[in-house]
Amino acid sequence: MCSKDIRSIKDIDNIEQLSMVCVTASIAISNARLYEKAKTEAQMDAVTSVFNYRYFMDKLISVTADRKRGTTAVCLVGLDMFTVYNDIYGHYAGDAVLIKIASIIKQVCGSYGTISRYAGDIFAVVLPFMDTKQSYEMMEKIRSQVEGTSMSPEEDTPRHVTVSIGISVFPNQSKDDKELLKHTTLALSEAKKTGRNKTVIYNSEMEELGHSTNENDENQMATIYALTAAIDAKDHFTFGHSQRVAKYATAIAEAMGAKSEEVEIIRQASLLHDIGKIGISENVLTKMTRLTTDEYETMKKHVDLSITIIKYLPSFNKVIPSVIGHHERWDGKGYPRRIKGDNIAFGARCIAISDAFDAITSDRHYKSYMSIEYALEEILRNAGSQFDPVMAEMFVRLVKEGRLIVEPTRSNQYAKTSSFEQTIS
Repeated sequence: MCSKDIRSIKDIDNIEQLSMVCVTASIAISNARLYEKAKTEAQMDAVTSVFNYRYFMDKLISVTADRKRGTTAVCLVGLDMFTVYNDIYGHYAGDAVLIKIASIIKQVCGSYGTISRYAGDIFAVVLPFMDTKQSYEMMEKIRSQVEGTSMSPEEDTPRHVTVSIGISVFPNQSKDDKELLKHTTLALSEAKKTGRNKTVIYNSEMEELGHSTNENDENQMATIYALTAAIDAKDHFTFGHSQRVAKYATAIAEAMGAKSEEVEIIRQASLLHDIGKIGISENVLTKMTRLTTDEYETMKKHVDLSITIIKYLPSFNKVIPSVIGHHERWDGKGYPRRIKGDNIAFGARCIAISDAFDAITSDRHYKSYMSIEYALEEILRNAGSQFDPVMAEMFVRLVKEGRLIVEPTRSNQYAKTSSFEQTIS
């Protein structure tokens, strides 16, 4: 065999060896990619495409390992009464809500934070280098956006949910990962205990008081949401309306110095104030034009019907004065009892203003929404005649000073026709 043949054989061997190296390298790269993909998938929540519980716990340990790296805020974003929502609309609709809320959180946080699904109805957000004020402002944006977003796939049947949020900051309020998570959980529990749909920052008094959401509270809220869901099935406007009225009425009550127990009663009364509409004909509830005199009188009966329903719920007896009086007027020309001034229950006066404001700034079956500025003018114009004048001025001040965030509620499908009285019936 000549030297040329020998070189050819060696070249072939080299090529084969090189090919084997390439194949081996290709397999290694492919395996590495598969490993990274599997590792990533193992860290992600399958429903919402955010990180999962395991990743969050590892992240928590990581950010608390060095106290010198600066502050880190941890936030828990918990859906309010999500079990009830699932029971009413089904788990498929529930998953759609989780996906939408995860999207809102990601949009607000951007690249600043790490988002995980901590539990079935709770998201965790880790915000490195953020202090209490910064994290609170960001969480309030999330809470407000969730509240204002319809979770229904159908534009003409809006469904709204709310979230409660707890915040704790390391190392200011917690010494390690376990204490940080415990304190954030206490803050979330406090948010739910004191009315839901709010953001609460941890403080040491929470631990001393031992606040927690108890079974009785959950049962009461389940009852309220079941009743409002029944109304939602007849008049899709009412459910979101009641939640907004609860938000506005409790803000007025707090600003007027009401105790937390009274604020909670007003919140429950606000959610139930229109429950009697379940006994009103759908032809009246959803009429696209102005009500006739007889139809308006029929609509007014929802107050008495509300009380009839609530009387069968002994644990809610305290809400009756606020519910029965929310259509009374300061000048005594309201209904159903025609009482006036301070004889109208405190909670009823809070609800009356809130009910009217939301009715004016919302699309209804028979009218288009009016601007916030117009609604505030109407509240002031009717102060001392329809509304408690002190409360009316307080409400307007809360909105104008930005202490109460309000937005018009639109659906773009209703006609512009109604009287002011029918608007707030």
